[in-house]
Amino acid sequence: MPRTPKPPGSWQKRTEGSETSGKLTGIGNLFEKTWDIFKRRIGTLIALYLLTIALVLIPVGIFVLIAYLISLAFQGSTEALIVAGSVIGALAGIIAGCWGFGAFFCAVADEGLGIKDAFDKGGQKIWAFIWLFSLLGYIVPGGFLLFFIPGILFMVWFAFAVFILPNEDEKGMNAVLKSKEYVKGYWFDVFGRLFIIWLASIGVGMIPFIGMILSIMFVPFEMIFVYLVYEDLRSVKGDVAYPSSTGEKVKWIGIATLGYIIVPIIIVASLGIAFMHSLTVLKETILY
Repeated sequence: MPRTPKPPGSWQKRTEGSETSGKLTGIGNLFEKTWDIFKRRIGTLIALYLLTIALVLIPVGIFVLIAYLISLAFQGSTEALIVAGSVIGALAGIIAGCWGFGAFFCAVADEGLGIKDAFDKGGQKIWAFIWLFSLLGYIVPGGFLLFFIPGILFMVWFAFAVFILPNEDEKGMNAVLKSKEYVKGYWFDVFGRLFIIWLASIGVGMIPFIGMILSIMFVPFEMIFVYLVYEDLRSVKGDVAYPSSTGEKVKWIGIATLGYIIVPIIIVASLGIAFMHSLTVLKETILY
């Protein structure tokens, strides 16, 4: 059954989306609004992004160093201890990174949040963010494994789940499915806007010498742009109802799973055909 939409509550529109015309804000206006917000929030958002990168990397370094120091006392076990330290550090880094990215998305969605408040809010929702990132990290790549086009569809449909969680308190597959419902009827409009900002991101990264630094600065700009598209959809469509049955949730996970199953089957089948062809060629060579 469709889930009943929640009251908008404290949500406030930044865009001037056309509730009467049903059209999304033009791309030029979106860039203008994004730039205005970016200028106000550049310090906070870049600091949050850099802190998130540090949260991912520092635990890995700490646990690998601890493992190495322990290995000095146990000769012959260096590699095993470093591998174990790397795995533990990676898990700790993933959890800390989800906290950081959660804080980052909360700050993009709420201009009133400073760094500390963003981390507080991200910490309150850390497990919800971990679950959501896990779902998106499974479903979207699974779509790309289904011959690429489903992956593009999934990226556009589910692009706003990371903002629906902090903004509307929808968790897990509910956020994923609600994002799809917002995009419904506007897929090509949304795709065009996201495609342009993705191209811009790639172009910035390709600038010689300073591309990496500019890419770091561009990430907050890109996320503000995506968030404004989400706000624009919400302005046009209102708070939507969406199908949230167990069957609907399992369906999308199942579709993604097909990608992880089909690709190995194709690889094994291709190797098998190549092997049989080689045997045939070898046999003909021996006989003649």
